[in-house]
Amino acid sequence: MQQFTATIFPSPKGILFYGPPGTGKSAISKKLCELLGVTFAAPPMAAGDFNKGIVGDSERMLNEIADRANLVPWEMCVLLIDEIDTLAPNRMDPTSN
Repeated sequence: MQQFTATIFPSPKGILFYGPPGTGKSAISKKLCELLGVTFAAPPMAAGDFNKGIVGDSERMLNEIADRANLVPWEMCVLLIDEIDTLAPNRMDPTSN
């Protein structure tokens, strides 16, 4: 039965915490990882870390983090990106591009 359930409902690949600033989303994430024994692939990052001036810098940085996570394929890894909403505008806002 467990194999049947796993086929229909695959395990999640990520979690998105949503809420106003200062409500403890990052603290909850860190504590949850600590309790579950999950490794951080990189120190917690802000979305502004991805706004690099040179084309390809953001992609290179993400590839380096993925390579670091692949060094321990037997462990679950987490990449915590804070304030990710600054990277993508609100799709429902007519003034955003």
